[in-house]
Amino acid sequence: MRLDLSQAEPVIDLRDPSLHLTESQASACNIQSEVMVTAGAGSGKTHTLSLRYVVLLLAIAVDAVRARPHDPRPDIQRVLVLTFTERAAQEMAQRCYERLLSLTNTCRQQTSELEAAFGSQIAKGLPLALSRLLDRFDEARVSTFHGFCATIHREFPSACNTPADARISEAEEAQRILELILSNALRDFGRESPNSMRDLIHAFGSRDQVMESAQTAIRMRSRLMDFLQDSAAGRLDSNTLIKRASLTPQDASHWLSHTGLPLLQQLQALLSPGGGAAFREQVLPALETATNGNTDPLSIYQHYTSVLSSVLTDKGTLRSLTHHSFVGTKASWPTNEQRVQALEGIGAISESFAQWPERYQAALALPTGADLAMLDALQALSELVLMTTERYDKELRDRGLIDFDALQRRAIDAVLSHSSVAQTLSNRHRYIMVDEFQDTDPAQWELVTRLGRPEGTPSDRLFLVGDAKQAIYGFRGGDVTVFQAAARELGVEPILFPENFRSRTELIDWFNSFFGSVLGPDTGERPDWEASHQELRPARNTTQGTVRLLTHEEPAGPAAARVEALGVAQFLRESVFSEDGILGCSSGTQTTNTPEVAILLRARTHLHLFEEALRLSHIPFQVGGGVGFWERPEIVDLVNTLHALATEDEVSAVGALRSPLFALSDDDVHAFYGSRRTSGLPILRNRPAEEGSPATTDARQAWTRLRADRH
Repeated sequence: MRLDLSQAEPVIDLRDPSLHLTESQASACNIQSEVMVTAGAGSGKTHTLSLRYVVLLLAIAVDAVRARPHDPRPDIQRVLVLTFTERAAQEMAQRCYERLLSLTNTCRQQTSELEAAFGSQIAKGLPLALSRLLDRFDEARVSTFHGFCATIHREFPSACNTPADARISEAEEAQRILELILSNALRDFGRESPNSMRDLIHAFGSRDQVMESAQTAIRMRSRLMDFLQDSAAGRLDSNTLIKRASLTPQDASHWLSHTGLPLLQQLQALLSPGGGAAFREQVLPALETATNGNTDPLSIYQHYTSVLSSVLTDKGTLRSLTHHSFVGTKASWPTNEQRVQALEGIGAISESFAQWPERYQAALALPTGADLAMLDALQALSELVLMTTERYDKELRDRGLIDFDALQRRAIDAVLSHSSVAQTLSNRHRYIMVDEFQDTDPAQWELVTRLGRPEGTPSDRLFLVGDAKQAIYGFRGGDVTVFQAAARELGVEPILFPENFRSRTELIDWFNSFFGSVLGPDTGERPDWEASHQELRPARNTTQGTVRLLTHEEPAGPAAARVEALGVAQFLRESVFSEDGILGCSSGTQTTNTPEVAILLRARTHLHLFEEALRLSHIPFQVGGGVGFWERPEIVDLVNTLHALATEDEVSAVGALRSPLFALSDDDVHAFYGSRRTSGLPILRNRPAEEGSPATTDARQAWTRLRADRH
């Protein structure tokens, strides 16, 4: 890294070859305007984002030196970086720290040049300012959205309506509470509304599916509350479904009469009297439906979808209209001349069908008769969710807990409804950078724009980076349509990172070929939730690789897994880490410079065998994606037991009783907590010993001993 001293202020030289920036990556480091980036996996997104972070910090440090030449005090919190997982936030923070350290060292090395270009104040003050940023990096705001919302709660408890003694629940803790309350609510719902319960099971297929759907709705209750209340009150009907549709019945009918049906009629004219089985089985029925003249909106949607699907394969791609299954074999035509003329005519109009697959995918979201039939089940689900939500929120209040949904909702409401809160945060965080932006929800985007555009007008404060094809958090409220909506709202054209530095050229070529045909190009008519293909350019500098297959004769099972682990360790020791091996180094030197070797396992089942084999071979390693100490089942069971003994927490007690420590069945646990509508562990202490199964008696006796010995 080096400084460019030819500008009005010292800046990072983005042309420095050691930074390895592409043209688009350098453009993304422009801090004079709002920037939005579309960057796929392996495109150097984190590399660029961390560099932009220190570009901003350098500008902040220069301003601090100008303001107080002899005692600059730059604020590390002027830059706010938001992402979606703790792991991503930790990795980003580490990368940003390394960048800042490199910048500080560069500044010290170029002191004489700085003095010649900007004078002694900058030459002496800038290294000092950057060092102070380094010293305060533990206060840097590189965080998840929920982590940032937690800081808002702590700083503005009154605005967030947060009790002074409230505690933010761990995800696992909130999940255990929710599962227990939902299970009890589902039981009560079945007793009070057996017909509605029957509708639910019939619609969703099983009790587990009902539980899963209800949990998802409860976790997203802040966004779904109005819809749930309308549904539970019976205010949703076919008209509501149609109003929510992305296409009006009138527009669908207009397309049918002016585009869809005329094109199919041209096909019919070209292929008559020939035509293959696919044409007769798909196109002709779609044309015959047109004569019904039905004006029912749901029928129009159904006809619209059937017309679109008539020329598509089962996978939703455009059928080859000149294939014999569509036009018929040569023998099915009266003359070959007629067949040739038909093929020429199809070729002339085939381009008109290019957008049909895309339209068809959007049409699958239109309401149907099945949706109408599901309204009763949806009403029942909404009633169950509202009942459970009321109990769940009460339980959280009683325990002094706030779950993630409430955490975010209250923090964002505080920012949007209290100008003083918004002003304080906006003044503190001069720049906002959002990673994995495709996973934001509308409320999070509102928070970002309120702080990043305090005056409601374009500025230089916002930087957003994401990739619509990598949106994975829809289950917890992430809304990929926010990505395209944000681009329109900001009025910027996203910068595209087309290079891929991770994969080999052969893979990139295949990706482009396959996903180019599956996703298709951006036509400008796609719905916001649908990603288009963007051509990738291979940029990985690599030599030719090889594949070596190691085999053994051990039958499948634990013994085979041990043999495989020992074989891998032996291969690494003898063929990779040895002096004449692939990497040409001694395993004894690996403690300071571990080669980039990865062992990929299908599951963690036999992970311990590979760890043991590597230790025996004195090969240092790190486990990525494994289960941490506190997440191991036996540790979770022990923590539940200790917590239940210390606090008489019912949820922890259930976890302990179901674990191998007490080995109670679900029926036994339900007997404790179901037949008596009582909470807390006194129920376990006071019930007569003869009640319940032998396992229940044993568990109660064990629990009594533990309680007696706990002090």
